[in-house]
Amino acid sequence: LTITESKRRYKDDGYFYEKHKIFLYKEDFNKFVQALNDSVNHVKNELMPEVDFEQFDREKEEFESQPETVPSNDDSELKWD
Repeated sequence: LTITESKRRYKDDGYFYEKHKIFLYKEDFNKFVQALNDSVNHVKNELMPEVDFEQFDREKEEFESQPETVPSNDDSELKWD
């Protein structure tokens, strides 16, 4: 798995992209996921305990539960002047 960050930079002769890559090998997946979870939990519990992070899950569920609207082909509501 390769995670790439690209930053647009300016130089005298124009713009260029500065790239930074993280190469994640299969034997490190579990350690990476554990470290990421630990980091996220630290931010949620220690640095931002006042934020209700569950609200984002609820909002997503509410949005996904709404019926999908399909544009109508019915021109009866169109008014021509």
